[in-house]
Amino acid sequence: MQLKLNDLGMIPADYPKVFFRVSTWNTGSFVADFTTEAEAIAASYASKNGTKYDHKVSTMKLMGA
Repeated sequence: MQLKLNDLGMIPADYPKVFFRVSTWNTGSFVADFTTEAEAIAASYASKNGTKYDHKVSTMKLMGA
């Protein structure tokens, strides 16, 4: 499932502790967050996002309070 940032563009408190972030290769710009790696990889393919190259997928882990 695609996750949504809050109105200020911050990670809300209800985000899972581990999620998968799709970002662009050339600038590292945020594209989207997903709950599963398979969904993130599928969304990163150039054929899906309309770019010349695939986007990158990173595993994000929330730490702290």
